[in-house]
Amino acid sequence: MTGGTHDEENLIVFLSLALIFALSLPAFAASSGPDIPTEPAAYSVTVNEYDVYVDARNTSNEDLQNRGMSEDQIDLIKSDAIENELLEKAALSVDELSAMGYDNNQIAILKNYDGQAIEDALSCVVYLLTTAEFFKSSASTLSLRVRVFWEWSNAPALSGDLITDLIALRWQGTNTGGGPLNVAFNSSKSSANVNYYTRDGEYRFNRSVDVVCDSL
Repeated sequence: MTGGTHDEENLIVFLSLALIFALSLPAFAASSGPDIPTEPAAYSVTVNEYDVYVDARNTSNEDLQNRGMSEDQIDLIKSDAIENELLEKAALSVDELSAMGYDNNQIAILKNYDGQAIEDALSCVVYLLTTAEFFKSSASTLSLRVRVFWEWSNAPALSGDLITDLIALRWQGTNTGGGPLNVAFNSSKSSANVNYYTRDGEYRFNRSVDVVCDSL
């Protein structure tokens, strides 16, 4: 997150994250679940998992480390772990794949997958789409509270300890005249909580997560 040097103002960020997660599988879209606000989101973004992994494989390790990825994460993505995972899914039954969020078209493509590198084969439509919507919950001269609703279209290609979900926020303070104002990040008074749901929208549990600043 972006911070500043203004001594008289502090900006505290509280993230209230409502993510759609399955307990035994990573997150994917739910038909019900958290109480999503009815007003339009302040911001929304959709990311295709395929684009992320292909970009990572075509990027040097040094550049990926500069983006914040660890050596273990880079090694995992650039290995054949994704291809092996897709081969395992290709061997599952139609019902099992359907329960993981795949539609009939995606299942047909998976069933024909033969292990080729993802850059050379397998349509990107079998990969998950992650959609996040950001809503301002409350704001003042000293703090900002944001709610983020995040859902996955189907099971991801990779999951586990090395595959970490992150949400990033960047802000610019303004003064009473509408001009730019530098603000500081107060880590000691910042917090984030994640609500976990099953694919069917059933609430499972809540977990506190870290909020960090990139100090730019």
